[in-house]
Amino acid sequence: MQIIFKPRFVTELNGTLTYISEHSLYAREKFLDDLMILISKKIPPQPFLYPEFSKMRTTAKVFRRALFKKKWNVVYKVEPDRLLFISIFHSSRNIAKMKFDY
Repeated sequence: MQIIFKPRFVTELNGTLTYISEHSLYAREKFLDDLMILISKKIPPQPFLYPEFSKMRTTAKVFRRALFKKKWNVVYKVEPDRLLFISIFHSSRNIAKMKFDY
């Protein structure tokens, strides 16, 4: 299964990594390593295991949200041959005020 990162995901991830690295380079590397395990090893075998993302409901239920490290939402779209990673954001953010596109 192909894994694709949308520009928004990359921008949000870069901002997150910059913030984390201000406090600890080790924490930054650990965060990124753990995230890559989630994205490359945990989600692809069973992408529908994670709950539907309530902000982007469809009849096919293709938009999913994986909770990462109990505080981070990883939003992705399941397609037949690929996963599109759309957004990563802290759970303290107000989802109702956020806009998502795909």
